[in-house]
Parts: sequence; structure tokens; C-alpha cells
Amino acid sequence: MVAYSISALIRRFDTHTDTAVTGTLGKFLGEAILLEALSHSFAADGHAVTMLPGQPTRDDTAFGTSCPRPKERDLDAWLLLDGSQFVAVECKHRTASSFDGSTVPDDPEQLAAYARRRWTTLKADHIDTDDWTDHNKVYLPLRPPASLSPAAAARAMPELRRVLAIWRPVSRDGVSFMSEATSTSVSNDQLTPVTAEVFFGISLPAVPAQPRRNPPGHKPGRDREPAEGSRRTHRILTVRHAERPARQDFL
Repeated sequence: MVAYSISALIRRFDTHTDTAVTGTLGKFLGEAILLEALSHSFAADGHAVTMLPGQPTRDDTAFGTSCPRPKERDLDAWLLLDGSQFVAVECKHRTASSFDGSTVPDDPEQLAAYARRRWTTLKADHIDTDDWTDHNKVYLPLRPPASLSPAAAARAMPELRRVLAIWRPVSRDGVSFMSEATSTSVSNDQLTPVTAEVFFGISLPAVPAQPRRNPPGHKPGRDREPAEGSRRTHRILTVRHAERPARQDFL
């Protein structure tokens, strides 16, 4: 059995250091930590959370001559909320030592600015784009979980939630741990707008809640303010970097 310090591990992931060892640790532990954090986030909202076997897989029947099938295919995990709502999750656990990485700031204001910059980059590179990427594959049309009957799938899939869980701080307003962004998916060989949630549940500072403001009009690529995200930040998973040792509580 191998023992390790969660707080030291998180500090290592958030510090730009050697890429080989940190990358190996992130590969084996990053996805598990993100899925655990996301599950605790849903549980804090009062949901019963179950992790299902298998992976969300691209629905090839949605594509055709107008919308060719991309190379991107599988997401990382299925979650089930309250025994009825399915959540398709894609995890991105690249640490501060990744090729485009930098050390995550400790100061709350610098941390918030870092998270906003990461959101701007995420939007430009993976959401407001016509190309499929390893991030926006969260918007792929998906086959229902194999355990569902056709009748159950017909009821469940229209209510599907999609979550892109990311290790490094990324937030529309710099403080909310859950942001929303709309991009395009494919249905019946036609583009259709779909909303996904972008989750970052580790190390953002707590602030008062911000009211939801829906944008005027609706088009692919527009994001929306998260509902009550900041209000919950102080009570689950999300703590100031100055309190890093307490972040082991989410495991």
C-alpha cells in the first residue's frame, strides 16, 4: 500500500515543476480526484450520486453528409443523480506543469484573475470554434447508457446533463466553481445548440452569490451566469489556497 499526502499532492499539481513525475501522478490520480470532487458537489446540492460502469460514447447515427463524424469519440464517466438523471462527464486533469501551464496563484485576487483568463482561453479554443477538440467533445451526441431500455432512454436522454471537469482554475466570473457555456452538437445531421457545465471545484475563493442573468437572444457559443454557484463555494470542496491542507476533505 502506498500512502501520500493529499494536500502535498494538490500543491504539486498546482505548481509548475518537473513534468515527468507530476504528469505521471496526474495521469493516475487526477481523473479520480475530479470525479470525486464533482460527486461531492452534486451531493452537497442534495442529490444522491451513483457512478455507473462504462463511458459515454458518441452516437454515430447523428452524423451524416452535412455534419461528418469526428475522430473524438468517448467521454470519461457516467454519473446518475437521484436514480433518474444522467450526467456525462469529461475530465481534463492537466496540471500546472502541462505544456501550457503556470503555477496557480495563492492570492485570492490573482487566483480569480487566473481563473477568468483560463475561461477566456477555454472559450476561444474549445467552445467558440467550429472544430471538435478534446475539450468540446463534451458536446458530442451520445448513445444512452447500455443498461437503459429504449423507452427509458427516450425519457432520460433529453434531460441529460453534460459536465466538463477541469483541474486548473477556470471560471467565467473568477469565483464560481460551476459555469455554463453553450456550443453546438449534432442531431439528425444538423447542428443544434447544447449547454454544458464547466466544473472547477478545487481552490476558488468564496464570495457572495451572483444572480443569474440570461443573455439577450440565444446562439451557440454564448455562456450564462451560474445559478447560486458562488453561494455554495464556501461549503464544499472549494477553499482558499491559503487553507490548502483542508482541501483533503473532498476525498
